[in-house]
Amino acid sequence: MPAAWRITTTPDRDRAFSGDGARIRGGRWNSKGTRIVYAADYPAAAILEQLVQVSSVANLPVYNLFRVTLPDTMVSVVDSRTLPGTWRDPKRDPAVQAIGDAWVAKRTSLALQVPSAIAPHHVNYLLNPAHPDFARLTIAAPERFALDPRLSPLRTR
Repeated sequence: MPAAWRITTTPDRDRAFSGDGARIRGGRWNSKGTRIVYAADYPAAAILEQLVQVSSVANLPVYNLFRVTLPDTMVSVVDSRTLPGTWRDPKRDPAVQAIGDAWVAKRTSLALQVPSAIAPHHVNYLLNPAHPDFARLTIAAPERFALDPRLSPLRTR
């Protein structure tokens, strides 16, 4: 069973896995209005995914890192070779968002493995909170996690 990692500012499991943040703001793999929970294949990849979303790492809150165990039989995979050539661009591609939106609506699997746009050798996992088996996810208690302050120069150059 693959593990996925989610980093959030809240230690509350229900809030961290509600999909409301993605529903409100939209994301690479979903348009506004579609609930998706984003996770990564390793803690470091989850941290990178978080860092690209913030304008400054100075005075960031303490984060919470959740480990999620995914049942093998409930993970579908997106092949990066089938994606539009612009899928990794910082500007969100509506064609890529449509892939995630359709997957959520069809409820064909609990998780969708997608390539990471910022770390090409990693994958992200999209979790569908509307899937009937969502409650079957094994989610460990969160670990408190503070970003290393030495990362600050990355965002101020």
